[in-house]
Amino acid sequence: MKEIAYKDITQHGRLRLRSKLTWSDPYGDWDWLEFDVGQMTKLKNGRAIHRWLKRCTKCNSLFSIQPCENCGGTKLRGVGMPPKPGMPQDSESPDGIGCIRCNKGRVSWNCSTCGIDNLYEGTITSFSSRLCYIATAACDPEDAPLLDVLYLFRDKCLMRMALGRLFVATYNYVSPPIAQLIRKSSTARRCTRFVVVRPAAYIAGKLIAWIYNDRR
Repeated sequence: MKEIAYKDITQHGRLRLRSKLTWSDPYGDWDWLEFDVGQMTKLKNGRAIHRWLKRCTKCNSLFSIQPCENCGGTKLRGVGMPPKPGMPQDSESPDGIGCIRCNKGRVSWNCSTCGIDNLYEGTITSFSSRLCYIATAACDPEDAPLLDVLYLFRDKCLMRMALGRLFVATYNYVSPPIAQLIRKSSTARRCTRFVVVRPAAYIAGKLIAWIYNDRR
């Protein structure tokens, strides 16, 4: 699969570029973060783009993430990488991404626009619809890790159960008018963030970690 450069997608107001994902957050280790680089989403004009992208730290260029170079697998996860040859075994190496199918890992990628090498750690980002969800309306940019936990809980837990999918559909239906009201008041945003979003993200993070550890 050829790498695709996206130069104009940030101009589409219906999409929101989420903050860069790292492998650590307030709730623990994100080595288990999984994502599918083959997933697509659509712009307002109907154009399909990759949901998961990589963003250059120097020029902010956006590119699709390549499937596994070894087996072509599209389902990847964040992984801790072993020290490079010649380095002490107790030294730390940057985290990277690895293929779920064959466990082949990689640490860095080269930006074809400016030519610098980037680590995967901290440069993976994703596009999602700019819908008026309550959690999004209540949060500030620095609260992005909370939203990421809720998104992961939705994708990895709720969407895998019929009852969970019903809850998500109901939430998506009732959220827009409530979110509009929350956005009009800084007090409402702050109260919703502390009373609803943060406790929900804390519980979701604990549940995901428990499910993941239980499967291991």
